[in-house]
Amino acid sequence: MKNSILSTVAFVITAQLISIVASSQTQLDSLPYTPETYLSTYEALDNWSPLNVDEMWDVPIVPLNLEFDFPCFGDFATPGEIRLTDIGAGIEVFGDNGEFHLFNSSTVSISDILNVAATDTSITEGSTHRYVTVGTAPNRIFKLEFNNVGFDYEMALTGLAPSRAHFQIWLYEVGTIEYHYGPNTVTDLEAIDYWPKPSSGISSYWDFDEFMAYFMWSSGDADDPEYPLFFNVEFDSLNISPAFDGWDAWPIDGIVYKYTYNFENTCIEDIVPDGIINVDDILAILVQFGCFFGCDFDLNADGAVTVTDVLMVLAVFGSPCPT
Repeated sequence: MKNSILSTVAFVITAQLISIVASSQTQLDSLPYTPETYLSTYEALDNWSPLNVDEMWDVPIVPLNLEFDFPCFGDFATPGEIRLTDIGAGIEVFGDNGEFHLFNSSTVSISDILNVAATDTSITEGSTHRYVTVGTAPNRIFKLEFNNVGFDYEMALTGLAPSRAHFQIWLYEVGTIEYHYGPNTVTDLEAIDYWPKPSSGISSYWDFDEFMAYFMWSSGDADDPEYPLFFNVEFDSLNISPAFDGWDAWPIDGIVYKYTYNFENTCIEDIVPDGIINVDDILAILVQFGCFFGCDFDLNADGAVTVTDVLMVLAVFGSPCPT
């Protein structure tokens, strides 16, 4: 009987692992977001709080103060896993499964304009990272504003900050990402960026050994961009690739780039597709493998497959789905 139980469980676990690998590969083949562009009046944040960033900052990396777990790429990032990135102007997310994701409102490196205040007499106030959370659960929005920021490359070359911009990243509790662009004085993209093709977008599944990732970056007309996908390419190479155009200009005041999260739960255990795993789902799996009440999955040998048996099966499987 013990050998029968072990062989049956081993067979089911093997099938389970194969299915999870296949599902993961499906997710890697396309990013689970639908992009769109629309116009909306840019509003600077009100009643905001500052991030813990020093004055005279230059590409800081600090945690963000989210009040909710953020769903992305089939997982939930906790507040401690989300922080400012030093790769352009954006947010980086570290998933529990070891994956790394970037949400870039700009691939151009930014800096506090106070760093050239001694030589640029037009500077009257510095640059700030500010944030606020609006709404109520489960529909809260975390809004991060890059206020009056300058561009690291231009400032380093000229000692001045003629190009400045305001823009925001919104993270919705349901997983949607938005980039809101406001007033700016950018007239020449080549003047503000070392790379020839500035852009924005989302990228995921980073391989830090080779700096490889999957990208969905805005390209072409910045007021009505396309969002091409690039799979398993290197960050620097994409910036100079003839296959990628990048922006033709800095986005105008009022433009919003929206990425709607549309990940579907494809876990094998959720036989009844209600987003959760329950007794009915597990029993349906057992039946698929020819296991009925009183069969080898009666793990505690009481003559029936019960909730206790189901929990034991889940403990053996290790489910990636919500429970």
